[in-house]
Amino acid sequence: MTDRDRELASNALDALDRLYDRDTRAVDVWALVEATADAVTPGQLADALRKAAIQLREVLSAGLSADEQYGPALDVTDELRHLLADVWSTTAAADAAERQARARR
Repeated sequence: MTDRDRELASNALDALDRLYDRDTRAVDVWALVEATADAVTPGQLADALRKAAIQLREVLSAGLSADEQYGPALDVTDELRHLLADVWSTTAAADAAERQARARR
């Protein structure tokens, strides 16, 4: 995974956290997830982002109010949230190890 992909994944995770905290709307998360799916390197991450974007679009087109979209939006992004959290924790561990190695030099 490239550094750019890691940064994009981190941004997407932040958006999902804001959705969970009700600091953003499902439509905003859909737009970011859709754009991120287009921007990352093709593969598992892109596929997971695209799947979540499709499912979010279905939630948005169901005729629900913004408040009613909240629960379904969380449901359809849960798998993505776990994947992004794994990417972030793996990246954070690698970054910490690299900083420690540099500090020892």
